[in-house]
Amino acid sequence: MPRNEQEADAVVDPVIAEMNARLEAEFAAENEHTTQGD
Repeated sequence: MPRNEQEADAVVDPVIAEMNARLEAEFAAENEHTTQGD
């Protein structure tokens, strides 16, 4: 268990960043499909 919040953030931030990157990539792919229909 991390001793303080900074240690916890150091572990969690990369995970959140990776999740956000994946979500953004999926969102961009969906946008490409929907805009091509126009």
